[in-house]
Amino acid sequence: MAGLAIAAAITPRGPDGSPTPTPAGKIGVLSIGMCNAQLEFSGADQFPNDAFLRRANGQVPGDPNPDRAKDSNVVLVDAAKAGKGAAQWANLGDDAWSRAMDKITAAGLSAAQIQVVWMEHAQQQPTGDFQTSEQSLQGYITTIAKNVLTEFPNCKIIFVSTRTQSYVAIGSIYDHNPEPYAYETGFANKLTIQAQTDQTDLCFDDPTHFYSCSPVVAPYICWGPYSWINGLTLRSDGKTWNCSDLQPDDWVHPTSCGVHKVADQLLAFFETSPIATTWYLNKNTSSMTIGSLNYTVCPGSPLTVQFCTDVSGGTGSLRYSWDFDDGDFDYDNPTPTKSFPSRGIYNVHLTVGDSAGNHAQATIAITSP
Repeated sequence: MAGLAIAAAITPRGPDGSPTPTPAGKIGVLSIGMCNAQLEFSGADQFPNDAFLRRANGQVPGDPNPDRAKDSNVVLVDAAKAGKGAAQWANLGDDAWSRAMDKITAAGLSAAQIQVVWMEHAQQQPTGDFQTSEQSLQGYITTIAKNVLTEFPNCKIIFVSTRTQSYVAIGSIYDHNPEPYAYETGFANKLTIQAQTDQTDLCFDDPTHFYSCSPVVAPYICWGPYSWINGLTLRSDGKTWNCSDLQPDDWVHPTSCGVHKVADQLLAFFETSPIATTWYLNKNTSSMTIGSLNYTVCPGSPLTVQFCTDVSGGTGSLRYSWDFDDGDFDYDNPTPTKSFPSRGIYNVHLTVGDSAGNHAQATIAITSP
């Protein structure tokens, strides 16, 4: 697959962009988007201990079991910014891009070292029906993807995620990005990815040569974690999105609880996705083994299973991250329960990490009739 081949080629690079051995070489991972993306990735000034960046770096004060999965040569940079919606990021002249470069420089990196981008985009005060709004956002995302390659010529992969649910509907005075537009961000992402795989736009450099359109104008684009949850209705992984997950002054921006939930998904994603683990995970210094990865079928319909695993080796506390192969992820849970309502074969990936940064991985196929 193209994505796996591209991920395997990601390697630490020096400031001039040339492959450089560690520790001098770095792999830059950049976030771009609006206020929600900023809160979820770094926490901004509000929730840094709940957001992805500090937790992925194992730097949460007082954490008795910090996450050590990330390789120290992977440098996380948050350039998402409140007030910078999709229209602003689609404009290379907007100061969102110069601010992103300032953030990269402050992290000790150059533009040539950015190889991965995670982005979550939405339109400010969107209007129009479903087709109009999703096509408008798709157009912006398409331009943003091209802008990414223009600004960061060594960027190989863009991961896209959805907005979280808003408890604000059309007509509310809080119209930053109300429903159903927050939900529809997923369709705009899907259309963008589909255009690339259909080779109708966004040509990318495919080392497998399965995709052969030219000229190359964008990195490879694929799904990150799917963050939208339908309120108190249980998602297939058992998660909900509660009133307490949103700030009551606007019901759009996440609270510390909401940030923590999204960051859990990001942590599990980077620690389990086959398109991330080859370059993201730390190198083992001692042996860990997953002896077995099994599941028990729960009664009822659709197919619902509970997973369990047996691990040998490792130092200190263990952490379990899961990729259910459908956009859902679970973090720090040794025995998750998951429903598979759609027919198909799901390759469920597990990564178990210890307190020293070692890890073990396993995959099991689930067939949903």
